[in-house]
Amino acid sequence: MRFYNNVKMSKQCFYALVDVLTSKGLLTQSPHAHVSVVEEVILFMRTIGMHHRQRDTWSVFNTHWKR
Repeated sequence: MRFYNNVKMSKQCFYALVDVLTSKGLLTQSPHAHVSVVEEVILFMRTIGMHHRQRDTWSVFNTHWKR
């Protein structure tokens, strides 16, 4: 339920979206990136799904991973 509340879709649907984006080459993992492809999509979905500013979303996400 927590996952759905953050990205507004089920985990199965979310990972299917990530798979489509990566398999079609629309989203790739950069060797220099500090954020994974999955994290990028989560940040994007949370920003558009909850009408948050990207800065606010990153702040919450970054705090979560520092624990």
